[in-house]
Amino acid sequence: MCSLLPVQVTRGYIAMSAFVPGFAHDVFVSYVHVDNRKFDRDIGWVETFVENLREALPPKLQRGQPDIWRDLRLSSSEPFSDGIRVAVSHAATLLVILSESYLTSEWCQQELALFLQAAAQTGGATGRIFLVRVDALDHNRWPEAFHGLLGQKFFEQANVDAPARTLGTPLANDPGKTLYFQRLDDLSGELATRLRQMKQAAEISAASPGTQPAPELQPPDNSPVIFLAEATPDLEELRYNIRRHLNQANIRVLPETGVVTCWGMVGAVPETTSQTSR
Repeated sequence: MCSLLPVQVTRGYIAMSAFVPGFAHDVFVSYVHVDNRKFDRDIGWVETFVENLREALPPKLQRGQPDIWRDLRLSSSEPFSDGIRVAVSHAATLLVILSESYLTSEWCQQELALFLQAAAQTGGATGRIFLVRVDALDHNRWPEAFHGLLGQKFFEQANVDAPARTLGTPLANDPGKTLYFQRLDDLSGELATRLRQMKQAAEISAASPGTQPAPELQPPDNSPVIFLAEATPDLEELRYNIRRHLNQANIRVLPETGVVTCWGMVGAVPETTSQTSR
């Protein structure tokens, strides 16, 4: 039986080296170790993705180097550590490698719950969760905290009944990894925008001691808005290109990829004492 362990986010007892003031890490990467497949390469898919993201972010941040935290332990059967608990609780954003394995990982669900609980004390979770979708999953199976999110699609399907092939692997029909790097570019742009917004809000708050935390930054009320319906796999690439063109024209497209409209796990986190694996 699990007991409930509330998390209190405090500042000052760990080094704060992130781009966003007040946080230890800009990005916490939540993933399942089995998704870090190597496919006869020296490093795994998740590790490669994180390194590519680490290179893509700085130019979009305009200044500063992001701090990206990823669990580097080789074993997936170790207990949920205090190091992970502290890291995810002091992260500005949560980046989820959303896969079939993620949905069944108790470890990853704890990371999500900890992030949401900490975010409730640091301005809320809105716009701070980013999904990297590597499997074709029914949205109804997603955690409640992801409802209202779109995420970046890092897989391709020939049709609705065809198997999903993760981009960036030898199995994907993506010559030259064009789609992979296009999606990475879009994700890094959205993530950098959010980190810049959070940095700006933190600096405004710091310049006015004693004031309440800065409110969430929202697009101007007069920004054009278009709702772009989801598409079947055979039309997904067309939908994706339409969305890119609309974004480049400064038109806000709903649903957005990194906006949380609701969350349902804030308040308590199961305390795990047994061996919990990713």
